[in-house]
Amino acid sequence: MTPASLSLWQSTFLDVATKSLVLILVAGAATGLLRKSSAALRHLIWKLLILSLLALPLLSLALPVWRVSLPQSPRTLAPSPAFSQPPPSHISSQPSPTPGPTPSAASPAPSSPTTEPPPVLQTTTVAPPPSPIVQRPADLFRQNWAYGAIVLWLLGVLIVLARTLTALWAIRNLGRVGEPLASERLVARTAEYAQQAGYKRSITLLTAPRRLSLAPMTWGFARPVILLPQEAVQWTEERLQAVLLHELAHIQRGDWLTQVFAQVTCALYWFHPLVWWAAYRLHMESERACDDRVLALGIKPSDYARHLLEVVRTIKSVRPRNVL
Repeated sequence: MTPASLSLWQSTFLDVATKSLVLILVAGAATGLLRKSSAALRHLIWKLLILSLLALPLLSLALPVWRVSLPQSPRTLAPSPAFSQPPPSHISSQPSPTPGPTPSAASPAPSSPTTEPPPVLQTTTVAPPPSPIVQRPADLFRQNWAYGAIVLWLLGVLIVLARTLTALWAIRNLGRVGEPLASERLVARTAEYAQQAGYKRSITLLTAPRRLSLAPMTWGFARPVILLPQEAVQWTEERLQAVLLHELAHIQRGDWLTQVFAQVTCALYWFHPLVWWAAYRLHMESERACDDRVLALGIKPSDYARHLLEVVRTIKSVRPRNVL
């Protein structure tokens, strides 16, 4: 990497970090002002923020660049004393005329004297050799620091992406070891609640293996999956309705894909603590928006909270085992 490209990388990095800070502060202020409005609106603001942060490195090429750069020490080179003054472009000299040879007595005198112009001396300008550029120790330290910062950033990106890919692989294994839902009552109720919520696409219903006790969850975008614990077969109609409507709201809103984008954003901005905070706020507003949808369908808030607390209590009472 040349020093010019290294300097460009530094300025771009600082420009993106500064703009991302401003965007997060604006989104936080907007959601704070809208704290009494719907959670779906606040979630939309955080969602737009996450997508903007993902596109910010590319948008920075089109948006005005904010010149934020590290302080640089002046690099001055003392001129060589031999070339302190620029040499003249040309030198012309007119020497005094020299007397011609004295004629001897034997040689005849010239019939007519001839006058010749004095010769003109022409010189060629010689350019001075280029002075060697000597890097100061501060410049070498700054360049090595920039290389180290790039390596550290790439290492952090790989670590966070590896954690995200591990989680996606675990979810894929859950889909493989999950058992198809055998209860006709649960299948019929899921289709009924999906129609009630206005969702018309097909959904895969799975139950967690008996050796696992997991909370209800959903994943997938093109082919969504709902995973229910084994205890779901014994749930009452009210509890089953509350849980399924909540998971169907996640599917209808596309929250799983949004969370994947949020994790990729956290990987790119792993050094930025406010980005992690924005991803957390995105997740919390997603849960609240799904709760609002369930309550809008006619379930009482007290009954809904009681069913969710009972599900969490039942899940925590069984010790989960890691089979991934």
